[in-house]
Amino acid sequence: MSPKLLIIEQANLKKKLTQERLVLSIVEQIRHSLEITETLSSVAADMRSIFACDRVAIFQFIDQNFASFIIESVGQDYDPIINGALQSFSVENKAFRSGLSHLALKEHEDSCSRLSMPIFEGDRLWGTLVAFDYQQPSRIWKESEIAIATAVCLQVGISVKQNILLNELKHSKEKAEAANVAKSEFLSMMSHEIRTPMNAVIGISDLLSFTELNQEQEEYVQMILNGGRTLLNVINDILDFSRIEANHIELNIKTFGLRNFIESTVNLLSPQASQKNLGLFPIIDPLLPDLFWGDRNRIEQILINLVGNAIKFTESGEIRIIVEMLDQNEGNYTIKFSVSDTGIGIEPKNQNKLFNPFIQVDSSNTRRYGGSGLGLAICKRLVEKMNGNISVRSQFGKGSTFSFVIQLKEEQEQRPVTPQAVAEPPQVTSIVPPQAIDAEANLQVLVVEDNPLNRIAALKSLDKMGYSVTLAEDGLEAISHLKRQRFDLVFMDLHMPKLDGIGATRLIRQEASDDSPYIIAMTADITEGVRQECIDAGMNDYISKPVTFKELDSAVKRALKSMDSKSTLKSIDL
Repeated sequence: MSPKLLIIEQANLKKKLTQERLVLSIVEQIRHSLEITETLSSVAADMRSIFACDRVAIFQFIDQNFASFIIESVGQDYDPIINGALQSFSVENKAFRSGLSHLALKEHEDSCSRLSMPIFEGDRLWGTLVAFDYQQPSRIWKESEIAIATAVCLQVGISVKQNILLNELKHSKEKAEAANVAKSEFLSMMSHEIRTPMNAVIGISDLLSFTELNQEQEEYVQMILNGGRTLLNVINDILDFSRIEANHIELNIKTFGLRNFIESTVNLLSPQASQKNLGLFPIIDPLLPDLFWGDRNRIEQILINLVGNAIKFTESGEIRIIVEMLDQNEGNYTIKFSVSDTGIGIEPKNQNKLFNPFIQVDSSNTRRYGGSGLGLAICKRLVEKMNGNISVRSQFGKGSTFSFVIQLKEEQEQRPVTPQAVAEPPQVTSIVPPQAIDAEANLQVLVVEDNPLNRIAALKSLDKMGYSVTLAEDGLEAISHLKRQRFDLVFMDLHMPKLDGIGATRLIRQEASDDSPYIIAMTADITEGVRQECIDAGMNDYISKPVTFKELDSAVKRALKSMDSKSTLKSIDL
């Protein structure tokens, strides 16, 4: 080979290697880019550089005759194509659909040479990449250039498909999120709509139980109360499960005393066990320290559910709450909580579906014992939220043991045990009859409630406590009353016409003074975040409907205690 041919061959080889490197760079960039506009813009610029031509444009087919302009790279001497402009590609469309890999044309009108390459999104013809050379209208496109364009267009097609899939995924995610929001709003609304009349049913039935009734009437009233509470438990389970499924529950990590917590749980559930003459005993590993960091309320919710089930399905014998240490490492304790009973037990074939939602292992048990079938599913989700696990061991006809294992971090600072921290022995508490309640405080109370039955229930309860009560149907009427009269305490519903409870509270707090009333939210909305929204608006306390006489009395006493503390502080300041 002559030296001249050798130089030409080397130059061509060098050019080919440069082009291959550039193609590899383009392909790599396409594969790592998730932004389709950025990808197509980069491809157009790089291909114009490789082809050394005047324009490279990318079009998307909209039918068999026309394509819409998407993006281009063009030299300074040429006018850009208008975004979205349509251009006829009927020849290319027909050629590409028939299997032609490229189309090189000479356009006499524009005096240019044109190379069109198909872009396929899977098996579908998506668009075309077109190179224009105006300076060389008779240009013959080389096989190497066509091969480069083919490889690049193949990767562009993959990128387009990936972008379509990502958009579909994004759309599906947005639809799922919208559905979750809609579900949450629906549950919130249904909770409010069910709890509002339930408040009247339970509240007035509660008041009725304090009147003079014969034995038959007392039994009927208790049936109403028990039915109302059962329905309330089902509503709470459904709402809890929905919040967990939507990932709307956050753990509230605080310090708590393990032994006091277990004893409190036993005290709470002992009356139910006593009604069936069942023993309820706690057993706590003496090697465990007392103070831990964790979500006491959620652990208590799990235990109450497990012990409640044990009481429900046990006719005789005993129930044990066992807390034992499995492991510890630098203050991190692996703790096993177990609830063991001597109840009916569960057949092995049914044990694997216990923690599925809306499942009862036996339809006859559903009829006999009731329940929503959500309790254990909620327990499982809560345990998993704490990075733990839950399991069951059971022998049919002899009893069951439900256990969950979680990790808790020890609170290193040992606090002195106060008399209040020592648990009292289990005992059944009773409601003090309304007539016996001390009314020395002579509170002026404003009840803001749009539901007439709930206004009556609150009025009758507070009136029996000996307090002076004024009623308002909405936030605007409440503001009007407060401008004319001083009130010590306001029970504020949240969802009301004209002006809701949150808005009314904010207006009241804007006129803050020493006589500003103590405000308690009294609402049927128990969705996540509502309590904090009430506090942020300026409310002092929160009770959820349905409200019993005892709960109303406790809320008033908390208010009195808070008011008394403020009065003491004012006298000290003076």
